[in-house]
Amino acid sequence: MSTWRQALGASVGRRLGLSFAMLLGLLLLMAALGASQLHTLGQRLQQVVEVNNAKSTLGNAMLHSINAMAVQARSLTLLTDPQEIAAELKQFEAARASYQKDESALAALIGDTRDEAERKQLADIQASASKTLPLIQKAAKEGSEGSNIDATMTLTSAVKPAETLWRQQVSAFAAAQDKASRAQAEDMLADIRSDLWMMALLTLLAISLGALLARAITRSITRPVNRAIVVAGRIAQGDLSSSFVPEGDDELGRLLAGLAAMQDKLRALVGDIRSAADSIQTASAEVATGNQDLSMRTEQAASSLQQTASSMEELTGGVNQSADAAAQANQLAGSAASVAARGGQVVAQVVSTMDQIKSSSAASATSSA
Repeated sequence: MSTWRQALGASVGRRLGLSFAMLLGLLLLMAALGASQLHTLGQRLQQVVEVNNAKSTLGNAMLHSINAMAVQARSLTLLTDPQEIAAELKQFEAARASYQKDESALAALIGDTRDEAERKQLADIQASASKTLPLIQKAAKEGSEGSNIDATMTLTSAVKPAETLWRQQVSAFAAAQDKASRAQAEDMLADIRSDLWMMALLTLLAISLGALLARAITRSITRPVNRAIVVAGRIAQGDLSSSFVPEGDDELGRLLAGLAAMQDKLRALVGDIRSAADSIQTASAEVATGNQDLSMRTEQAASSLQQTASSMEELTGGVNQSADAAAQANQLAGSAASVAARGGQVVAQVVSTMDQIKSSSAASATSSA
């Protein structure tokens, strides 16, 4: 595949263009060969139609004129009516003129050919014509002048052998032209069959080359595309572990290189996201641990609050009892104060009494002294 890409270029478009150019070149070659063969066949067909057939037509026309002159010369030996004789002479001269015209046209056609056999045939025909025409004209003149016996003798003894040879030569020439035309037609048919085989082989070669080029180009395109599809599918499924090396510098190679770069970027991005997720997970674990500690502390604080609430209730109960006790104590204190006041009065009275007793004791002592 790499050799194919190096041979046809790195670009897919260039490979396609060169492949189509090769196919078009082969098709142009086939068209040129076909046109050349058609041109050759056209020339040969033109030779058959315009030369061989023309020669054959002229030979048959000359043979027809010979037959016409022979018939009219023999008719002149039998006719006695001057008008009929004049009419036959006129037809005879027309046949002779037609023959000479056709012979001149045939000489012009053969004059351009290099076929010595045709030249010899024409020379023999011209020699026979030069020998036979005067004899026919002589017999026709004798018949028109009423010398029927002389005309008949001329026809049988002189004209007939020369005319037979002349007719055979013209007939052989026309037959040779027909044979040559058939031979050339067979050659053309053989060439056509050969050309058809060659065109078939070239067509088969073009089809084979086109199939090979199509297969090579298809593989050079579909293989990277299939790889790109597989890689894109794995990336879509989240699998970034694919490892591949892009081949070539064409559009598909750049596509695979872009996919590889995208996969590397995504792998790095996923790695960063994974690291951030691990960090977030660690922080979340720490937050969870802190929340658990906070929950435990909250529970402990709640328990302490419950205990404090119980103590406050007990304290409130003690305070209430203290208040009650204080009220009772206050009452007792009031009672004690009244008792104390009364006691004070009693003590004052006692003190006064003691003072009186003391004074009395002092006075008694003094008196005793």
